[in-house]
Amino acid sequence: MLYEYEFLNRKPSGKQVKKIAIEAIKEGYPLINISWGENMIMLENNLGEISGRGWIKDIGGDNLANELTKNGGYL
Repeated sequence: MLYEYEFLNRKPSGKQVKKIAIEAIKEGYPLINISWGENMIMLENNLGEISGRGWIKDIGGDNLANELTKNGGYL
């Protein structure tokens, strides 16, 4: 099951991207794509171990995944 979210206007903040990721994790989605224009962060939730790749602005998918995993996905 894939969760996709696209920011349509201005660049999203780290807080906005994190909020979308947390909502998708809480809903049980194992694959999460968050995009803004041509920029995308892809997250994979495998039983609470989250991995990520890609970039939006200065937000790295791997950094976001590490933070979410460390905090159980529910910051």
